[in-house]
Amino acid sequence: QLSGTAWTLLAVFFLQTQKLVPPYASLGRGWPPARGQQLSALLRGFFEFLASNDGPHRGFSVARAQEYQLPSGGLFLEDPAELHENRQQQNLAEGLSEPQWSRVIDEARRAVERLAARPQRWFHWAEVFDPREVPPEKLARLQPLAELTATKTCGLEPTVAGATPTVGSPALPRAGRSATSVAAHHAFGPQ
Repeated sequence: QLSGTAWTLLAVFFLQTQKLVPPYASLGRGWPPARGQQLSALLRGFFEFLASNDGPHRGFSVARAQEYQLPSGGLFLEDPAELHENRQQQNLAEGLSEPQWSRVIDEARRAVERLAARPQRWFHWAEVFDPREVPPEKLARLQPLAELTATKTCGLEPTVAGATPTVGSPALPRAGRSATSVAAHHAFGPQ
């Protein structure tokens, strides 16, 4: 399995491919300001990046912001700290087997499909990351943001479509919570 550090380096490398993060070696030399991108587009792009890396022997270096092929092995994530301190390459993904990397790629493809099927609307993260194979029409739906805002202003309580809120449930806003924070809670979990 990949560690949290390895996942972070994969995300940083993806951001480097988008010219949003400089190579480690260039940090002291300045970097043009990043252009604004929607988080949803970056999330989908990250999964597309993972899904496109199904070739054999992939290597990633955030220190150099380079991708390279290896003579053997499935995935090589260069440890930038080890490279900086000891000038040695160490693989942070050395415990990841070929079947495990293939599963990551397959799950990334599924996430891309799910994100592509639901553009431009609020969604619950379970719709994208739910490990069960549940048809989209069977998942509980969130109330559209416009309706959520309208019901909040009219004094009605927002709910997840098909669910009945109970006292203490996340669907009932706490005192002082705005409709936006309630929507964010439903879309992204507690803040």
